[in-house]
Amino acid sequence: MDFFIPLINTMALAAILIAFVVGLLLAPWQILLLLLILGLAGIEWLKNLQPSRSSHPIKPPSDGDQTVTAQPSPSTLQKTQQKIRDTVLVYRGASYKQPSVIDETELVEISGKYRGQIWKLSNLR
Repeated sequence: MDFFIPLINTMALAAILIAFVVGLLLAPWQILLLLLILGLAGIEWLKNLQPSRSSHPIKPPSDGDQTVTAQPSPSTLQKTQQKIRDTVLVYRGASYKQPSVIDETELVEISGKYRGQIWKLSNLR
């Protein structure tokens, strides 16, 4: 008996859900439009209930406040650029290093393998 009560409740909820969906599909467009407008109004009402971040304006610094901006040292900047260059990227499971920036006067050669065929592209920029 303990098994049948949850089973009957689940079947009743499924039947109610199916009847609701069928009722929405068969409802006249005027009722569907009214439900859409009520839903949009409800969403706007819920959005207005949450406190917005713009309601607390940022106080501009007064004359007595001193602003300190940290400038990175050249060595720190070079280390950061080296980390960016050495970053290993992954695309669809294949790992590769990020390509370095090519000088415009260098000879550029691009090659690869596509569908078993090797292709090359060489040009002077």
